[in-house]
Amino acid sequence: MWAPTSPVAEYFHMAQIYAVPRPGVRYAPLAWTEAEILAVERKLLQISVALAGFAAVGFGLAGVLFGTTFMGLSDDVVIDSYVRFLKGMTLAIGFVYWSAIPDIEKHGERISLVTFILVGGAIARLMAVISHGVPTMGILFSLAGELIFVPLLWLWQRHVASVARRTAIT
Repeated sequence: MWAPTSPVAEYFHMAQIYAVPRPGVRYAPLAWTEAEILAVERKLLQISVALAGFAAVGFGLAGVLFGTTFMGLSDDVVIDSYVRFLKGMTLAIGFVYWSAIPDIEKHGERISLVTFILVGGAIARLMAVISHGVPTMGILFSLAGELIFVPLLWLWQRHVASVARRTAIT
């Protein structure tokens, strides 16, 4: 008997069991194969990575173009230089995410590297929040994304890659 391998697979499995037929409508039997569920899960992962890349490119580009004025900081040249450098890194991370989209199940190393960089930066940011307090809600949203969403994307990519390898072998 087939057992769901992920929350998405579980959803489709439950949708098959609890589907309520409408009177007068003929339905073909619902039979989702593991390959079909993998295709849907892969597409949802690609959309999520595209959105993460869009956020990184958007915030990165704004920071590169506008520097400290984008975030309402002082006009100190040194701080502006740091902000533009870090936002350039954010922009590049967005491009790396986008480059992994076409064959997402084969780009685990890229996603792992980006995850490592972002979580490392988030830990440093968290240390600043702990020692100095929360400067803005934007920082909290960034921390949530970097410490929760980014690792979840990494885990999801690893799951999709593992299922794709297993499906390709059998």
